[in-house]
Amino acid sequence: MKRILLIGSVLYCSSLLAQPIKLSGTLASAAGKSLELSNLNEQKWTVQADSSGKFSQSFSDIEKGYYSLSGVGAVYLAPGFDLNITKEKDKILFRGKGNIENNLIVTLNNNIRQLSEEVKEGKMNMVSFPDFQKKMENWKQQQYLLISKTKIKDPAFAAHRRGDIDYAARNIVRDYTYVYGVDMKKRDNFFALMQKMAGNFDRAKLDSARNEMEVKKLTRAERDAIDSINHLGTSMNDEALFKASAIYRRWMDQEIGALIYKPKYRDDFNKGAKSEAIQSKVVGNEISNAFIREYWQYDIASIALKMSEDLAEADSIYAAYSAIARNNNYSSIVNGIYAKIKKFTKGAPAPDFNFRTVSGEKISLASLRGNIVYIDVWATWCGPCKAEIPHLKKVEANYHGKPISFVSISVDELKDTDKWIAYVTDNNLKGVQLMADNAFNSTFIQEFNIAAIPRFIMIDKEGKIISANAMRPSNKKLSEELDKYLAL
Repeated sequence: MKRILLIGSVLYCSSLLAQPIKLSGTLASAAGKSLELSNLNEQKWTVQADSSGKFSQSFSDIEKGYYSLSGVGAVYLAPGFDLNITKEKDKILFRGKGNIENNLIVTLNNNIRQLSEEVKEGKMNMVSFPDFQKKMENWKQQQYLLISKTKIKDPAFAAHRRGDIDYAARNIVRDYTYVYGVDMKKRDNFFALMQKMAGNFDRAKLDSARNEMEVKKLTRAERDAIDSINHLGTSMNDEALFKASAIYRRWMDQEIGALIYKPKYRDDFNKGAKSEAIQSKVVGNEISNAFIREYWQYDIASIALKMSEDLAEADSIYAAYSAIARNNNYSSIVNGIYAKIKKFTKGAPAPDFNFRTVSGEKISLASLRGNIVYIDVWATWCGPCKAEIPHLKKVEANYHGKPISFVSISVDELKDTDKWIAYVTDNNLKGVQLMADNAFNSTFIQEFNIAAIPRFIMIDKEGKIISANAMRPSNKKLSEELDKYLAL
């Protein structure tokens, strides 16, 4: 009898494991597109939507856990879930089996976003820290109550949502320290002044503008006390929460960024080490959990490679990562980035593009052959990009009539085409103004591993790469570089 019961239990458990996961729904933004479902291990699945944005797909190879679905965000999946996903009044809504867990994630994320935006916008910038701390504690208790009232069967899931709130609160407190006592209008003026001065800072004017915007200031002792309180009970080695919470990962990302400025890493800065190299050192020293440590090493190496200025630097980054790499998925992605860097290094033929102008005609890189081509990759939403525009205009004017094509490629989303056209027109932008055909996912942008802007590229008269990461217009040495290649 025991044998029969045991066999029955095994068969029952096996049937549960074999239960597929189904995702269906309608998202207007997904019309005719492939949605990507992925996890932290960089495993990816494709969900195809039809011309109306409707999709329906079952998966038998997905384990219980947390995923990201493009156009939706965080999704919690488990065998047997049958989720229907729609967007109503700008809010993602889940129906079907598994909806309770996923709708809770959406609600909590919206609550976190709302409070975070209020703080960043300066709506609590004159509130004393003790009063702010009380507000935060009340807010946390409200979120914990919401979690406890939701009918969640999995206690680990509920614990992870409480972790979301705990670390979201820490992120928000950190943001509070950045805006405390700041006159937000004068802060906007300060940032506008910084953009205007890009590359040619007037320290006295900046200090004066900063002092004007800082109506109140936290003392160093107050900042240290807040920082100490905000770190009570934290850990950088909670693997379960790391896999379950993007908010915890965001906190850790900021924590790594803050640690590089601590005294124990100051010598690295003084020796001229790049921030990515110091971050990698921080991860190696401060994180003991193997999964978390390798994830951040992969993340940092990917970014550092894309930001590398030459092949020698890329070689060094790649060698350092390869020496510690264990995850095949991560290694495959890093290998791909490195391969593109080697393929499109100095002297290699540049990949072509064929992008639209403001008037709608198409221009290719090949059509500019015979000229040196100086490319500015930018976007209308990018402050540092716009700060370079006055300098770019000066360079363009200085080389007017010479065989140089100044090409600006916007990576704005296609839905923002009218916004791009208006910006180009209103600001009387010169040169060849183009819009990439798929924002950051455009082939030309991907081939050059562009993940951050502004980015400048220089191509010679024969269409070969001079530099995949060229000097900015605000760099006074750019003219020397242009003159050198004009003389060839």
